[in-house]
This record gives sequence, structure tokens and C-alpha cells, in this order.
Amino acid sequence: MAYRLVFTEQFLEDISKLDHSVKVVVKKLYDKIEQNPKHFKPLHGDANVYRVRILNFRLIYKVRGDEVLMMRFEKRSRAYR
Repeated sequence: MAYRLVFTEQFLEDISKLDHSVKVVVKKLYDKIEQNPKHFKPLHGDANVYRVRILNFRLIYKVRGDEVLMMRFEKRSRAYR
């Protein structure tokens, strides 16, 4: 089952600030997340919220039914605030 990615305004803002090389890595992950979003590490205490480590960044998303809500993409030091 393929999931549909939905991007929050905050996520799009986070991505727009990145270097092109990091954006390329993030876009490659989209296919993996669409195919199996529950493959990645879940956040403790948050049901259906997951994180992916990319370099010094964290991509945080939530699985809702057949959608994946892409919530944040921040440096690790700021991602969990």
C-alpha cells in the first residue's frame, strides 16, 4: 500500500532553507516513506509519529490513515522543541 505525502507549511519552510545537496537526499527518502512509513524509528510517547535521521537533521512525520503528514525538518538540536 502506497501512502500519500502531505506537507505542512512549516515543513515546506524548513526545506526551503536547505542547501540543494540536502534537499536531494530528502527527496530520495520520499519514496521510502511513501512505501513503508512505519519502517523508521517512532518517537517515544507520540502515537504514529516517526523520525528519520539525515546527517545532522531530523525529519519528523505522522502517519494518519493512508496519509503521511510531513511535519518538520530541523537540525537535531531544534527538532524536538
